[in-house]
Amino acid sequence: MNITAQNTAQIIVDCARENGYLDGPLACIPALAEEEKKLFIRMFGELRKHLADNGRADLTPDEITSLFTFLLAKAAELTVFYVSGKSEEISMLGMFDGKIPVYADDRLLGFCRSCTWPGEAAEAFLKNPPEVDEEEAGDPLLVLFEALKWSFRISCHLVIGFLEDSRAGKGGR
Repeated sequence: MNITAQNTAQIIVDCARENGYLDGPLACIPALAEEEKKLFIRMFGELRKHLADNGRADLTPDEITSLFTFLLAKAAELTVFYVSGKSEEISMLGMFDGKIPVYADDRLLGFCRSCTWPGEAAEAFLKNPPEVDEEEAGDPLLVLFEALKWSFRISCHLVIGFLEDSRAGKGGR
């Protein structure tokens, strides 16, 4: 892992710890690693298309915040699909405008709507941009995607915790 990626990951992980979303190891479902890869490949394609269609080289802060929110919704969907044994196509709707459909039950949907993690992660990324190693500097969108990757993993952690708490009768986090 290069220095820029490490710095970016640290910003997101520190934000999660400081805001009480991560107090130990990440809860994860190893089988979702392949789904994460597919999701990010599709997102990067959608991002390139969005920028080209709008004649821009980068995103607005609102669009970046929407991407972080989008990932919580997709973490919820992918986790539910895995638990239920479904294999469904993930919708890319709402990536940039915050109008993100979430295909989950009402309790999980309520959790996603009330969870402030995506906004906090986006704010941490936007207010504290990672130090970029000039020797390895490349596409600045890759730095954003490194932050999004860690936000997605923490989002999965939160969704898994919510589902486990719900099953145990604790009502979620």
